[in-house]
Amino acid sequence: MHSRPLISALALASLLTGCAILGDDEDDFAPIPIVACELGDMGNVSVCGDVLLGELPSADALDVANRRGIRTLISLLPTDSQEDQVVAAECRRLGIAFVPIGIDNATPDDRDVDRVIEALNMQGRGPVLMYCETGSQAMMFFAIYRAVHNGVPVDAALEAARRGGMTPGQTELVRAQVARLLA
Repeated sequence: MHSRPLISALALASLLTGCAILGDDEDDFAPIPIVACELGDMGNVSVCGDVLLGELPSADALDVANRRGIRTLISLLPTDSQEDQVVAAECRRLGIAFVPIGIDNATPDDRDVDRVIEALNMQGRGPVLMYCETGSQAMMFFAIYRAVHNGVPVDAALEAARRGGMTPGQTELVRAQVARLLA
């Protein structure tokens, strides 16, 4: 007699909290989507759960990120980047952890991928902003992470990354790294 209101209440609660009610079928799985968002004057910004991805942030974007609770910035800029020195100083001022990965190669290698995955695994400290010069490489690394650690099928992870700004030509790298990490 009371089961119908209870089921309706559970369904409404799941919609309001963004949760999915999953059936027994594996095909019912739907990964958290990557959606465009705004972060001050920062360009090409997307969010997926507690991870924001985009291009090099300005001081204004870092201030907004801090107010929104971002606790860690992961930089994919090259090691010698002058821009990253400015970002690192601003992060220190704001109390945001700064994790410079230093991607120095045009094509990231296994070590680069492993360091990015490790940095994303530390995100238990709160929301994370991962960035590169244009946002494309951040999306590429996040596609690998989602496929390996969130169980998102690689084609779905690639599709979402492309929609989020990953440039063409990175597909095979993503596939090869996912295969390596899942082997």
